[in-house]
Amino acid sequence: MIALIFASDMPRFDEIALSSVSIVLSVLIIIVTLLENSREYPLNAEYAFQTAHKLEDLYNRYEAFLQNRAIGDEMQFRDEYNQILRNARVGRKAIDYHQFQLQNDASFNLSTSSRLRTAAFCMFEGVVEYWFYATMAFGPLVAISVYVAKRLG
Repeated sequence: MIALIFASDMPRFDEIALSSVSIVLSVLIIIVTLLENSREYPLNAEYAFQTAHKLEDLYNRYEAFLQNRAIGDEMQFRDEYNQILRNARVGRKAIDYHQFQLQNDASFNLSTSSRLRTAAFCMFEGVVEYWFYATMAFGPLVAISVYVAKRLG
């Protein structure tokens, strides 16, 4: 956009630099697309779905046990629960746990300072998780703004 707007008064070096940056950003977009496609979201969703069904079945059997409609031992249910979690192919990320804590802060008895600290961790983890996407989205806008301000000002 800069090359189109300031084409008449742009030095040759700036044209070369902008073309180079454009090529580098294009390659980075291709790399990001390939990285996103390699994450196998559908497969991970299927694994999570299977784990959820196992946990649902265990929970239903445990409820029946609590109502004396099924036989068993509470330790057996705990062991089976732990086994299901150990065998799960998809784990949760720390950001998921922090979001869960914030959504259920009364259950966790979070003080105001703990809530703020957890929110800060959650935001930091979000930035770390998505820093590249944020840079790709806002970096060019910042660069264009700085360039235009420098040229006009």
